[in-house]
Amino acid sequence: MIMGLILLGRVLEERAKGQTKASLEKLLNLQPTVARWLPSGEENPGQVQEIPVRDVPIGAWLQILPGDKFPVDGQIVTGQTLVDESMLSGEALPVAKGAGDQVMAGTLNQSGVVTVTATRTGQDTTLAQIIDWVEAAQVRKAPIQRFADRVAGYFTYGVLAIATLTFLFWVTIGVRLWPELVAVGTLPLVHDVSLVHDAATATNLGGLTSAASILLGLKLAIATLVIACPCALGLATPTAILVGTSCGAERGLFIRGGDILEQVHHIDTVVFDKTGTLTTGTPVVTEYWISERIKDRLDSTVDQTWPQTAEQVLQLAATLESGGRHPFATAILSQAEAQNLPLLGVRKLETVAGSGLCGQIGPHRVCLGSRSWLQEQGIEIPKADQDRAEQLAEVGNSLVYVGIAHHYLGGLAIHDPLKADAVETVAALQSMGLQVKILTGDLHITGQALAQNLNLQPTDVQAEVKPLEKAAAIAHLQSQGHRVVMVGDGINDAPALAQAEVALP
Repeated sequence: MIMGLILLGRVLEERAKGQTKASLEKLLNLQPTVARWLPSGEENPGQVQEIPVRDVPIGAWLQILPGDKFPVDGQIVTGQTLVDESMLSGEALPVAKGAGDQVMAGTLNQSGVVTVTATRTGQDTTLAQIIDWVEAAQVRKAPIQRFADRVAGYFTYGVLAIATLTFLFWVTIGVRLWPELVAVGTLPLVHDVSLVHDAATATNLGGLTSAASILLGLKLAIATLVIACPCALGLATPTAILVGTSCGAERGLFIRGGDILEQVHHIDTVVFDKTGTLTTGTPVVTEYWISERIKDRLDSTVDQTWPQTAEQVLQLAATLESGGRHPFATAILSQAEAQNLPLLGVRKLETVAGSGLCGQIGPHRVCLGSRSWLQEQGIEIPKADQDRAEQLAEVGNSLVYVGIAHHYLGGLAIHDPLKADAVETVAALQSMGLQVKILTGDLHITGQALAQNLNLQPTDVQAEVKPLEKAAAIAHLQSQGHRVVMVGDGINDAPALAQAEVALP
C-alpha cells in the first residue's frame, strides 16, 4: 500500500509536468515552422523559396502573406499591414505596421503582403525567450520549497535514528519487559491465550530463539520508517507549484516561478488601469465641438484656413489617430467614418504614449491629447471650454482636446462604459480584504465619477496620471509596506507592471 501511495504521488507529479509541457507546446505552436524566403532580396521579389524557420539567417528577406504568422523577429522593409499582437501585448486591436516598424515571431499578419528582414531568429526571438522563461519557472524553487527540502533532509536523519533506536530497544530491553509481544509477533497463528502465556514462559526460559526478538524489532523499525516517511513533505510542494504554474499558463497568466506564486499570498493591494481593464475597451464618441472663441473669430490671430466646424475638428482628430490601436483611437475613427469624413494626409507624426500625439496636417501642426499635455505644449484652454468639459466629465466622459498652431481648437467627449462584471469584481476583491485602487489619465472629475460607480472612496482613484507616474504611484504604495498587483492592458502601463510585485498585463 505504501509503495502504491508513493507511485500515485509520482503519477500526479508526472501528470502536472505533462500539463506544463502541453502549455509550452501551445506556445511553440504560435511560431510557424516554415518561412517564405526571398533569396535575391529586393532584386527579384517574385522568387520565393520555402525553408525551415531554423535555417533562416540574420538579414534574410522573408515574405509574409495575409493570415500568416511572422516566423522570426524582424523589420518591415516593404508593404503595410495590420498585425495582431495580442499574444504578446494583450491588446485585442490590431496594430498598423509599415516600412521600418518592428514585428515579432508568432504575431499574426492580418491584412497586407509585407517583406521583412530577419533581425532575431531561433532562440533569440521574443517568443523563444518567453518559452525559456516559462520553462525556467517550472524548476525555479519557491522559498517554501527550499525550506521543505531542508526540513525533509533533517527529518530523514531523525526518522532513521528513531527507527534504529526502536530496533535496538526491542531486541535488547523490550523483549525482557514484554516477552508476550515477542510470542504474539512470532506466532501469528496462535489463538489460545494460554498458549501465548506458555510461549512467553518458554521465551523467558530460552525456549524461543533470539531470532524472534530480532524479527519483532525489525518489523517495528520498518513500521516507524513507513509511517514517518518524509516523501510527502518533499513531493507536495513541487507538485503544487507545477500544477499552479500550469493552470496559470492555461488561463493566460505567466507565473515566473514558485517564489512569485508564493508572493501572491502576501498581496494586499490591487491597482487597476481604467481603459480596457475595468472598462469595455470599446468606447464611443458622445460629443465633439469647436471652441466658441475660434468659431466667433474673437481672436485676431485666428487663421482663416483653420477649421470652422465641429466636424472638421473630428476629422483632424481621426487623421492623427489613423493607424492607432488605443480604444480611444478606434472610437474617434469610427465616429469619423459614420460622418463620412475622409482622412487627411499627416506628416511628422509624433506620439507620446499615454499623453497625446502631434502631426503636420496641411500647413498646420495639430496636436491631440489630454488637457495637461496640451498645456505642456503651450496650448491654453479657455475657461468656458474647461467648464463645458467638466460638465461632460461629471457624467463619466473622458475628454480629448485638439490644438492647432499652439492654439486651442476644440475637443471630444468619449465614453467607455464599465464592463458588466467590473463592480462585482471590485466588490469581490474588497471582500477578500484587498485594497482596490485605480490609476487613470482622465480628469479628476471623471475619476471621481468612476469611483462613485465602483463604490470606491474618492481617494482610491488617482486621475491625470502619466505612464511613468503610474510606476511612481506603485512605488509609493510599496514604500508604505504594501504588496501590489498591477492590472493593465497596454504598453503605456509597462513601467507600472514592471514595478509591481505581481503583474497581470
